[in-house]
Amino acid sequence: MATSASNQLPALDAVPPKVLIVEDEVVVARDLKRRLDAMGLHVVGTAHGALDAVKFARDTRPDLVLMDIGLGGDDGLTVGEKVQEEVDCALMFVTGYADTDTLARVGGLTSTVYVSKPFSDPVLRASIRLALFRHFADKERRVAQQECSLAEARLRAVLDQTADGVVSLDHEQRIVVFSKGAQQQFGYSAEEVLGDPVDRLLAPNGQVLSERVTGLLVGQSPASAARLVRETGRRKDGSVFSMEISVSHLPESTDQPSILCIRDVTERDRLESRLRIVEQLQIVGSLSASMTHEFNNVLTAVESNAFMLGSFLPPDGLPYLDALSGAVDRGRALSRQLLRLSAAGDAHDVTVCIDVNERIKNLQSLFRRTLRKNIELELKLGPEAGAVSAHEYAIEHVLLNLINNARDAMPVGGKVVIATSRLEVAPEDRQHALEPGGYAMVSVTDEGDGVSPTIANRLFEPFTSTKAPGTGIGLGLHISRAIARRCGGDLWFEDGENVGSIFTLALKRAPHTNSQQPKGSTL
Repeated sequence: MATSASNQLPALDAVPPKVLIVEDEVVVARDLKRRLDAMGLHVVGTAHGALDAVKFARDTRPDLVLMDIGLGGDDGLTVGEKVQEEVDCALMFVTGYADTDTLARVGGLTSTVYVSKPFSDPVLRASIRLALFRHFADKERRVAQQECSLAEARLRAVLDQTADGVVSLDHEQRIVVFSKGAQQQFGYSAEEVLGDPVDRLLAPNGQVLSERVTGLLVGQSPASAARLVRETGRRKDGSVFSMEISVSHLPESTDQPSILCIRDVTERDRLESRLRIVEQLQIVGSLSASMTHEFNNVLTAVESNAFMLGSFLPPDGLPYLDALSGAVDRGRALSRQLLRLSAAGDAHDVTVCIDVNERIKNLQSLFRRTLRKNIELELKLGPEAGAVSAHEYAIEHVLLNLINNARDAMPVGGKVVIATSRLEVAPEDRQHALEPGGYAMVSVTDEGDGVSPTIANRLFEPFTSTKAPGTGIGLGLHISRAIARRCGGDLWFEDGENVGSIFTLALKRAPHTNSQQPKGSTL
């Protein structure tokens, strides 16, 4: 830290300053040396020209240079500048021609003093003290400026490397500092927002912006500790994000400027939400494991009694018994899916070759029984769909869930359309989670009210439901997509052209066309 200039100023009667005399007239130079010696100053040398002056100054490193302005053919002011480039010293000019132009040039040099010939010893002594004082004061000022610049550079480096945004406001709540972190968060450059009110960074939410800014900045006294505030920010492109703001005020300041440290917590909120979902899934998985074992016991009893019942039924009742047996098989497949939620099920399912159109035709009676009478079912089965390699009941489980959702989306009735087609995904044309290759497409279209954009973005997340509270837990679509992806396909959603929703199931086509129809699939 720099000390006061008065403490750095050498006293003439203590350690004498080193003085270099630059004078082209030998007699005048000797007289100056005699007078300086009498004052107790240490004269380190006498130079009579520009080259000698610069060389002597470089060799002797004087504290003060007494420079004659008129050096014969040389300009003393120019020589003085060259000397100060070589040595950090005070300059005192001696002149017999104190004209206006000369004085203006002397005043333009750093920490210099001039004295006009002739001069007395007291004037000379006072001028020397003034020249030394100005030199050391200027030196102290330069050191202070360097320390201040270094501190500002360090602060700027910290601000530029901080991921959080730092915004400083003046007493009128206008932006005066906008760090690189803030520029990345909001998408503005510093030049675009400096001088603007801080409410430019806040997203509208129905509340008056000025009231929100007041609540943000005037929550506590200026001298109090920083506090955290949750707010919604608005980027340059109009998008919004959740942010956590640490608000503090500069102490001992009369205009109460504020400093805002802004953190984008969108990702943190998302991860916290995902953690809550994982915890909920763990609970559901534990419950489903115990419930599935009980469910299997019930299915075993149904299957045993159905087997015994077959001995007493007439031939025309056997189709109903086959339907019951098929329902038991589907129930067992469903229990395996539930066990996967708790990682208690089989690690691998056996995949079979299934003809998509044939399977849907066999299931249409089950689909019609699932729908209400005021809902029409229409099949549009494209012959190019072909066969897929999938888990035995994958298509059935996914389509039953989609049809149930379509039914609930049309309380006043309507139409459900199941359509099949073929899709070829090229290596350069990746779609959804599909790898390159051929896929059979099954779409389920309803005429309901559709899905709101806020729900559509997280439709397949666990515990996200479009149904009324108490009518769904939000796991159906999540499990359906998981089934599709375990089969090497995918499930996605899109809005209908006019009204309703379209859910599309894509399953990888089988390498051969021979399809397998498991028992109990004909209803």
